[in-house]
Amino acid sequence: MNTYKNGRLLSCRDCGELVRSVPQAAAKDRLLGISTKEGTIMDRAVLSEALRDLYNEDTGASLDVLGEDVALIADLGLDSVDVVSLIMQVERQFRIRLSLAELNQVQTFGDLLNLVTIKLQRDSGFRAA
Repeated sequence: MNTYKNGRLLSCRDCGELVRSVPQAAAKDRLLGISTKEGTIMDRAVLSEALRDLYNEDTGASLDVLGEDVALIADLGLDSVDVVSLIMQVERQFRIRLSLAELNQVQTFGDLLNLVTIKLQRDSGFRAA
């Protein structure tokens, strides 16, 4: 499991090392994929795990698996404050901005995962694996 404190990545299970002194953008690169000449290849499973970890940290939950079909409000019981807090964590961690129009389309964890993937691809030059 990845370790976060105040929205910052402290350690990455896949990296196997502590990254306290690494700037947030570099930590994001380490977390999400492998750098190539063509850009960084994202691993959807790793991104899903990172989002789940942010959810767990933000809500105090301890979910090991968060399926893509899980409804954020109906299944997880998030209220509007919880959703805003989670979105702020996601924006801070991945250095992206999610518009209200985009967020209005998000109903499930899979929707959030898809939106973050698209934003990272568009804004950061990442590409899906």
